[in-house]
Formats: sequence, C-alpha cells, structure tokens
Amino acid sequence: MTQEHTAQQIWEMILNECTKCMSQQTISTWLNPSRAVSLVESGLTVELKNKFSAYYVEQNYQKTLNDVAVGLLERPFEVSFIFKDQGKDQIDLWSFTEEESPGNGGKPESQPTGGRKKAGGCGDKADGRLIGCLNPRYTFEDFVVGKNSQFAHAAAQSVAEAPSARYNPLFIYGGVGLGKTHIMQAIGHSLLASSKHKNLRICYISAEEFLNELIVAIKSGATMEFRNRYRSMDVLLMDDIEFLSKKEGTQEEFFHTFNALYENQKQIVMTSDRPPREIHHLEERLRSRFQWGLVADIQAPEFETRIAILRKKSEYSRLLIPQNVLEFIAENITSNVRLLEGSLHYLKHYSDTQKSTINLDLAGRVLKNIFEQETSHIGLESIFKVVSDDFGVGESALVSAKRTKSFVEPRQVAMFLCSKLTKMSTTEIAEKFRRKDHTTVLHACRKIGQRLECDQDFRERVDSLTVRLRDRKSV
Repeated sequence: MTQEHTAQQIWEMILNECTKCMSQQTISTWLNPSRAVSLVESGLTVELKNKFSAYYVEQNYQKTLNDVAVGLLERPFEVSFIFKDQGKDQIDLWSFTEEESPGNGGKPESQPTGGRKKAGGCGDKADGRLIGCLNPRYTFEDFVVGKNSQFAHAAAQSVAEAPSARYNPLFIYGGVGLGKTHIMQAIGHSLLASSKHKNLRICYISAEEFLNELIVAIKSGATMEFRNRYRSMDVLLMDDIEFLSKKEGTQEEFFHTFNALYENQKQIVMTSDRPPREIHHLEERLRSRFQWGLVADIQAPEFETRIAILRKKSEYSRLLIPQNVLEFIAENITSNVRLLEGSLHYLKHYSDTQKSTINLDLAGRVLKNIFEQETSHIGLESIFKVVSDDFGVGESALVSAKRTKSFVEPRQVAMFLCSKLTKMSTTEIAEKFRRKDHTTVLHACRKIGQRLECDQDFRERVDSLTVRLRDRKSV
C-alpha cells in the first residue's frame, strides 16, 4: 500500500474486501453512503450520515472492518466513525449521487466497490432511491402466475403502476415459500425501472430488521433519525409483518410510521404468513389499518402451475429436464415453490458431480429427502392439537361418533389436513379417526374442498391452520 493512497481510496478498498465477508445488503444499508474524512498511520476516520448509523456500525461491524483493514494494510489499523452534527451545515449523505459523492469535488469517480450496485437491486441503486436489497430475480417477468396467485399478482402490478392510488396498504399473505416476497420485491424493481416514478424513494425491510434497528436507535439516542429514515419514504415494503406479534414497543413505533406514510399518501406493502385477523397479539388499531386497503392471498400452486414454475426455473438455469421428471417433482412437492426450485438445483448438482443423466430413476433416488420435507415434520398429534385449539373442542371430539355441527366441522377439517399434509392413505386416516372405512375421509375431503372454493373466510381459516402446522416442529 503506497503513501499516495487517499483516505477515500483506502476506505473503498476496505469496502471492496468486505464483500467477501458481509452481505451486499449490510454494506449497502449501513456502510454506504459514507466518506473517509481523515487518515493517519494507525487508522481511518469515516463519516456516516447520522448518530444512529455511526452507533449501529460501531456496535456491529467495527471489529470486522478493523480485521479487514489490518489484512489489507499489514499493520495495526483501526476504523473509527463520526456523524455530521445537526444544523444548517449538515450534509445529507443520502442525497448524493455517485458522481457527486462528498470528498470527490463533484467529479465522477471510479465504480464504487463496496455497495452501490448498478444492476443488483441493492442499497443506493438509482441515485440513492432504494434502502435495502432486492433480489435481482424477484421481478414480475420471473414470476409464474397461476390461479393460486392471480389476484395478488394483479394487485401488485396495479400498485407498481400507480403507487398509493388504489390499494394502500396492500397486504399479501400466504404459506412459506409461495412467492409473497417475490411479488413484493417485484413492485420495488418495477418502480425503480420506471421513468414515471424516477423520484420515488423506496425501502425494503423485514419486520425483524425494523425491530433491530429500533433497538439500536433507542440505545444510541437516535430515535429521531430512525423515524425520519422511514417516514421520509415514498414506498415502504415490509416483509414478515407477523414478526411484530407480542412486540408492543415496536408495534407502537410502526403504528406512527404507518400513519405518517398513509396520511402523506405514501404506498405501504406488507407480507405475512397469515391474514391480519389471524396475527395474534397484534394491536387492534394496527390490525384494522392493515385491512384498510386490499388483503390478497397466495395459495399453494396447482399441478399445472407447478409444472410451469419448474419449466421456468429449468430454462433460467439452462437445465434440460425430461417432462416425466418435471411431472414427478410436481406431484411430490405441492405447497412450496422454494422446494420446487431447490429440487432442480440439487438434481443438477448431483448429475454434474456424478456424471449421471437426469431421468426418473435418478430423481426418485436423489430427491427422496427433499420430498419428505413437505410432510414428514407434520404429525397426527399436531393436527389434532391445532384443530382442537382453533375450534375450541377437545381432541376426543375429533374421533367421536357425535354428528352435531360443532363436532363434524372440526373433524372434517382435521381429516382434510391429514390428507393434505401427511403421507397417510385415506384408509390409515380413517383408522386414526376410528371410522369403518376410507369413504368417510373421502367425503370429508370433498366437502371441505368445495367449501374452500366458495367461502373466503373459511379458506383463510384453513390456510391459517396449515401455516401453523408447517411452523410446528415434529412431535
């Protein structure tokens, strides 16, 4: 390392090296924008936007940055952080484009190394318009639309075309791995690419990250900076909103953030594994606000959509998969799009390493464990427990001979879930419910299936039961 290197150049080298040990989102969110303000033999001082950012980086990443710097410079070296004081001379680092970066004299500089990524959808893409990180593959073009997702997909496209005009907030819910995050991030990508919305500031964040940042802001005395950070957004995309359950302090903060954005006609999009009314320990004022706009669900994809998804994924990965193998995978993975994609990746890896041709026999042997992930973790006891709790009946009622509605409905739902979520045959299910033969189970599944098609409230209830069962551990 020569003496001619400036403080900013050394900082950029450190950021570039950090890409090997930090996620792009971390670098984009916390370490950019920034500027190196002074350099001495033993260390570097870096200026961040505000006290909140400086405290957070110091608490969470300073050791890593120091280790990276020592490795690069081969001498004891420490990175320290400051923030610009409040006042008329304050520099708003978030407002600088790459060409106007502080300390660069307003002149164009070389491609930044640590965080600003032109095409990856992270950090300060589009002149500082994005906070967070979007998966480059989570676009509308890459999303396979089926009957299970038509409604949510159409709503998301409407929001992307005219944010806050029709569906605000937009609340998307569904089970694990069905594409909620994909659709929500597609909104972000679409807005960033649109010349019509080129001035919108967009934030993508999970509810857990929101909580963690709030904790840091409180500890560092930077709650005002935290609030300004989120309430100044034009579009807020928040993933896994159910994480706010039981977090009273965070719910309070998000309530005011929600109100500030909504009152200023800013778009809010949220995802959850369940509808608002099924999120337990959530303040009623938040629950009602989540339903002010549009609540859209994503169901498990039907067979034809699963085939289409597999074809799309295999084409993207340039895989030649026989049709009978695609059908075999689609028949065995019924409720998780991520597992569909994961099965293709695993099959390709095995085929490449073992120099084997991909065929039905290979798929059966290689993907056996992946197929079992869909069902093996859900036991009969779990189904009995979750259904009896939800319907307010004893577990014994599910296997009793009583035919009153308060007993028949939960019993049929339990049979339906056993058929859907376990590998038990209808005969085995009948035995567990103390029925003479499997026709009772077939009748129950048919009746519940018909009701799911015409009763939205009932479908949401069964979907919620399914999500809870998938979240439970094996019993």
